[in-house]
Amino acid sequence: MRSTPIQELETITGLEPLEDRRDTKMLVQAAKFKRLPNHPMRNRLAQPTKGRLRTGHNRLNDQVYTKLRIGQTDQCPCQTGSQTTTHLLQECPMHEELRHRIWTDETPVSRKLHGSLVDLRRTASFVQEAGVSI
Repeated sequence: MRSTPIQELETITGLEPLEDRRDTKMLVQAAKFKRLPNHPMRNRLAQPTKGRLRTGHNRLNDQVYTKLRIGQTDQCPCQTGSQTTTHLLQECPMHEELRHRIWTDETPVSRKLHGSLVDLRRTASFVQEAGVSI
């Protein structure tokens, strides 16, 4: 006895293709994770941000221009220096108000990147609220 190929079954039954169903399910789940503040997967959504900032393998202008030779310059949009992790987290005048709201005291960049869970959550929150693509 031969089985019917999946594509033929989808055509006969009028079902959405398997890949499309998987994609839809994944998008629905991701949206759910983002809405629920205590969902365990919510923390995982912020992890790439912290790892990229720690290693320097990110999409900030300094990395993209210096390593990948993409773009016109390594300058931050504020035009006061290269857009590096340190510049973003410590020096950029465009994010001065946000930085003081999230970190009320002077916090070294090492603590922002390698500190406690609270420090790391603040860093992820800062990057998200700043709207910077990491």
